[in-house]
Amino acid sequence: MGKNLLVLTHNLGGGAQAFLQQRQQEEWQGRTVFCVCPEGRFSLEPAELRVFPFGKPEAATVLPFSRENLQILLRELQIGELFINSLVGYPMRVIWQWLLEVGVPYTVFLHDYHCVCPEWSLACLARHCSESSNHSYCQHELPWKGGMELAEWRQGFSVLLQRAVRIQSPSTYAARLVQQVYPQLEIEIKPHVIAWPLRRTFQPRFVHRQPLRLVFLGSFWRNKGSLEILALHAHILEQGLPLQLVVLGEIVWQDVGETARTLAWAGRYDRESVSNLLVDLETAVVLVPSRFPETYCYTASEALLSGYPVLSLDIGAQAVRIASHDCGWVLPADSESGGVDEMCAWADYIVTRKGREEILHKAARTSRFSNGME
Repeated sequence: MGKNLLVLTHNLGGGAQAFLQQRQQEEWQGRTVFCVCPEGRFSLEPAELRVFPFGKPEAATVLPFSRENLQILLRELQIGELFINSLVGYPMRVIWQWLLEVGVPYTVFLHDYHCVCPEWSLACLARHCSESSNHSYCQHELPWKGGMELAEWRQGFSVLLQRAVRIQSPSTYAARLVQQVYPQLEIEIKPHVIAWPLRRTFQPRFVHRQPLRLVFLGSFWRNKGSLEILALHAHILEQGLPLQLVVLGEIVWQDVGETARTLAWAGRYDRESVSNLLVDLETAVVLVPSRFPETYCYTASEALLSGYPVLSLDIGAQAVRIASHDCGWVLPADSESGGVDEMCAWADYIVTRKGREEILHKAARTSRFSNGME
């Protein structure tokens, strides 16, 4: 058995990729680490493998996806340990069989809910699992259509998880959700540590700004709350509220449509610059109204560690973080309006004198949250 480490991850970027950079700095310094990710169609179809030394994707080698090629990689790269960062995009029947045969210890990190359902974001909050074979949502959304049923999916992952030397999750919230399906699992809670530089840039004068500026931070699409933000924007215009909504991050135009062009857009951002960008925008409150159960949510932590209070819906690990430290607002998402009426009522209030004072109070409480906490 070799001594090197092979990381299995996806090719979608985001928090799972950012996490690997932090893990390299904290735990893998001095080790030889390779990464492998899938190319091609997701989950059930064969794909290609892209293999590269950690941090050097330009030096990648592309191979046909097969158990045989995975075995060759282990031998030629002298791999003695696997780290499963994410299996989104892999042909799972191949991976399950290979991990049974490989004889190499592996750790699993729960960046998503792929082990619970092929719809790994779990935007449905697992409401339809008992009727997944017939439910219209599952038949429309899930990539096993015409292929794998949920029972087979979970059986395969159950074996994979039980054979792991350790399973880690960035939050108790995510671990408990997974344990609802796999109650026998022991899951270590290991919150993310943000490796890029952040500094507290919030300034009290921002609460007196006219209009008060609310900044949506992150990728702007449905799962992240784009429809709710657009409804809030319409309310602000209809009521003539002294508020301005700004999107800081990528807008997924094919998902949100042309309506989003009515919003102010500050463009995409470099994570290392987020503290400076928020102060440049004279931000009063950061909005992170995700519609799916985030396992951690880097963007909420970026805002809090920069000193800005955060508004969230009561879904995901960031909602627990905000409520635990009293450093923002957590609004109900399961109301008749799906949280829209509650966001509009919050907007009506936050522009008042009392509401602006509350922003200062919540901003001061962001100091309760420190890097590496849940």
